[in-house]
Amino acid sequence: MIGSLGSVPEKFVAVPLCRKEHLLVVPKEIMAELAGDRLEVVWAPGVREKALAEGRSEEWLDGLAGVLSSDPRPAYQTDPEKIYGMRYADAEVSFSAEETRLIIRDVRGA
Repeated sequence: MIGSLGSVPEKFVAVPLCRKEHLLVVPKEIMAELAGDRLEVVWAPGVREKALAEGRSEEWLDGLAGVLSSDPRPAYQTDPEKIYGMRYADAEVSFSAEETRLIIRDVRGA
């Protein structure tokens, strides 16, 4: 189901889509199956605090971390020194990845 909800039923999980007001609501057991292996997501020092100070909510940041945990890098990219970028809702996000860990380096945007 795609739409905007005030709350999500207990047996479902809401996945933010490109526009922050749009959610994809998926049964939790299906989401767990689809998720597969996940990376540990950590924040570079001060990045989470900066995003909160700029008006991002805890839920928004947790949604971002959830999306990044699925490792959005191209499969052929393994350079731990490379800084990747992607758009999440109305923000530009920079991150790097090493083995089983992804590091959020910056969140910029309105």
